[in-house]
Amino acid sequence: MDRHDTTRHRMTITTETLDGATAERHDIVVIPPRARTIDLRSTSDPNEPTFELRNHPAGERGEAMLKTDVKPKSGDLRTMRRSERFRRVWMFDLPFIDAETCDDVAKALTHVDTADGDLRLPIVVTPNVDHVVQLAEPECDPEVAEIFRNSRWVLPDGQPIVMLSKRLGTPLSARLPGSTLFEHLWNRVAAAGAPAVVIAPRRTVAEGLAAEHEHCRFVIPPIFDAEDTDTINAIADVCVEHALAERPRYVFSGLSFAKDQLVAKAILDRWPADAGSPPIVLCLGASFEMYLGMKRRAPELVQRLGLEWFYRFTQEPHRLFHRYFVRDRAFFGLARAELKRR
Repeated sequence: MDRHDTTRHRMTITTETLDGATAERHDIVVIPPRARTIDLRSTSDPNEPTFELRNHPAGERGEAMLKTDVKPKSGDLRTMRRSERFRRVWMFDLPFIDAETCDDVAKALTHVDTADGDLRLPIVVTPNVDHVVQLAEPECDPEVAEIFRNSRWVLPDGQPIVMLSKRLGTPLSARLPGSTLFEHLWNRVAAAGAPAVVIAPRRTVAEGLAAEHEHCRFVIPPIFDAEDTDTINAIADVCVEHALAERPRYVFSGLSFAKDQLVAKAILDRWPADAGSPPIVLCLGASFEMYLGMKRRAPELVQRLGLEWFYRFTQEPHRLFHRYFVRDRAFFGLARAELKRR
């Protein structure tokens, strides 16, 4: 067991293996990969993309990455970089990408170069109705809203969002749930034996994912609030340390709204300018638990009808009642405002 004292954030970082003895009380657990030698190899399917770790000179990052274009009106289309092949539909002050399937997005992410001069943050966010409502609230952290707005890949993870896009005359092709994207991308990463850093909400999640992919480094933070900048910075420091050592293409974060985004931005702010391409950070919330079956996903028909929220409510009524029946009613007013802008 290796123990490191990070005096900058006054936190104890404990490193242990999954099959090791129970560690002493800790703040952040880092589970190293079982194999130190990483062999990046293609999948058995010759049509599948191979994973490459390319070292390109990176420009200044951090705050400079928050510069963006003049905001278009609601429903306006913007063409993304040709290599990504997606268009963007602006709604709720967010540039949603339009793709037919999450598999299309996963394939695109395997090829994009994060040091290609694009000033947007190399972050994947998947806003749903509840996220849209929270981002519009006056008490929402402006930094969180800015991260959503300036992320390079903003996926519509809510059927009402897709339905509204059709009313606006700029239809999105499909809902793109983060849980589905994770399944497609994780299977590719695991099949290729590619390194990855995973920020897991708890140890049982890390154990479930580690059983499928041994070339991962799992970071398990303590319970913390989104306002706890010391813990966010400490998590980011650990992730950057291991990302520089392992050179993963992806950092998967499975915490929750605001925490995922703030940790992702902190990781990119700490990425050295001379270290080459930064990893893509995916903010995926509860996607890990859904993938592992710890939380049940709605049947496909229920998802297509836009009723997945109700299916989730029936599983956790006490926790989700206020979200769906009180807070998220504000979405109707936000949708009306979007229609009036047209």
